Amino acid sequence: MRKDLYLSHLNFRPATGYKRIWIEDSAQRLSRNGFEPGTMLNAQRRAGPGLNLRPQTLGDYTVSHRHQTPIISLENPMVAQAFLVDELLVRISVGLISIVPSIRAFAVRMAQDEHWTIRDNTVITPRAILPFAATPIHPAGRPMVMEAQITDRNLIAATELIAWAKPAEIHLQADGLAGLTATQFLKGCGWQEISPGFLRR
Repeated sequence: MRKDLYLSHLNFRPATGYKRIWIEDSAQRLSRNGFEPGTMLNAQRRAGPGLNLRPQTLGDYTVSHRHQTPIISLENPMVAQAFLVDELLVRISVGLISIVPSIRAFAVRMAQDEHWTIRDNTVITPRAILPFAATPIHPAGRPMVMEAQITDRNLIAATELIAWAKPAEIHLQADGLAGLTATQFLKGCGWQEISPGFLRR
């Protein structure tokens, strides 16, 4: 089955206080899949993030138009609740429009939520528990927050990994010279020391 793709965004409307999905299709992807101006639609939540739109008599929404270009406008509290991000991918096929988070935006959101922990000579991520090797390791993903227990044994490997991962926040647990050295190194890499043991980029 052929599917046409369209990128859209959730945009906040101050006049209503709701976020809106606006699909204006000058390429006629809506029309060639049966979504002509005047078509009534029913919106349903997907099992995961997103919405499905299907033609339905006496539906909640109507395909409108501007200069013969089909337009779909979705604006109510359910719209914002159905998505974790504002960048959306619209899949248009005959009889069905699926609106889901874009892969790029979803990956960014996942990265923003990630938390990595360094303990001894091990880094713990949502995907794996990895030992430090003699050479630097580069785990998949990027964290928003890193928590690190710095010791004399892992000082170099841990700080190099933090500098590579570039988290927005760092929580250091370290005493003495190791803690001072790690803090000064990370400040030199662009983080600011907000309070002892807490750095922010």
